[in-house]
Amino acid sequence: MIDIKLNSEGDLYFEKGQLVLFEKEEEFTVQQLAIQLKTYLGEWFLNNTLGVPYFQVITQKGNNKVLIDSIFRSKIIANENIVSITRFNSTIINSEYSLDFTAITTSGEIISVQQDIEL
Repeated sequence: MIDIKLNSEGDLYFEKGQLVLFEKEEEFTVQQLAIQLKTYLGEWFLNNTLGVPYFQVITQKGNNKVLIDSIFRSKIIANENIVSITRFNSTIINSEYSLDFTAITTSGEIISVQQDIEL
């Protein structure tokens, strides 16, 4: 799958004045997951079912780590390029949720993702 590469700020990535594209599925999938996991449910007007229910569930008082982990696991496995999650670790410190996981893509490649999310 070919897609546009974004830089760490989420802007288009250019190298020597040229737009850079992904050519490997695993690189594209890592970027796609990073975008999906940081998208708030209802944020995108063209598809208000896309995203993670941060306001609706995750940031609500009384929610525990098990519930939050299950939400993120379900979002990861729902990605069309992910077959399975082979390792999943997470921490919540103050208002920052950090997750670190390894998954297998549809092409059989293993990807590792580390994501920090402000809650």
